[in-house]
Amino acid sequence: MLLPNRHKCLDLLELERLKVDPRTNTITYDTYTERRLAADYIVVVGWLQGFFTAVNLDEQTDGDVTKETRLYQMMAWTFSYCRAHPSENLLGAAHELLNALRRDTTGK
Repeated sequence: MLLPNRHKCLDLLELERLKVDPRTNTITYDTYTERRLAADYIVVVGWLQGFFTAVNLDEQTDGDVTKETRLYQMMAWTFSYCRAHPSENLLGAAHELLNALRRDTTGK
């Protein structure tokens, strides 16, 4: 499985510094460094979208495991996971988010 360059939790947490409007997913940045972070943020969000699209293609799902979860919420969850598990990575965070989303829909 291909992962973005920024896939380790400690690297992902740097993305949390960005100002992201949760309603529009608009990223505001001021410096070249923040511009690079914004590009990386978009890549990570795209990877998460692809991950959940692949999960939705599985016959054992209803085709919408994320339900009404917004991208901003997925990233906030990922940041929280990475703060608690700094030696983990994006794939681990995505699997745990998937498990959390499944628990929410099954009530388990």
